[in-house]
Amino acid sequence: MFPDIVSRVLILEVLSTGVAMNYNGALQVMIAEFQLPTPLVPTRESYYVRYYKQHADGTWVVVDVSLDNICPSPTPRCRRRPSGCLIQEMPNGYSKVHGLKM
Repeated sequence: MFPDIVSRVLILEVLSTGVAMNYNGALQVMIAEFQLPTPLVPTRESYYVRYYKQHADGTWVVVDVSLDNICPSPTPRCRRRPSGCLIQEMPNGYSKVHGLKM
């Protein structure tokens, strides 16, 4: 079970579009709203940068780094630790996803 659920995501700015008409090397500034599975805790926003990288074997790495302590906001947000995932294409047409917490 996930500790929180992403209820809304918005791309604020694209710093790099990547190469070869895919996301390889893309860098985006995003904001996401997270909701805990309880009505007692209000939703929280996180301001972060997302980077995409494709390796030669076809494996993708997607990394998120919080910008909340660099660009403070007047509205309270939550500060998230750096995180990401490793996505491997499988021979059966599916993908295998490994979560990364740093």
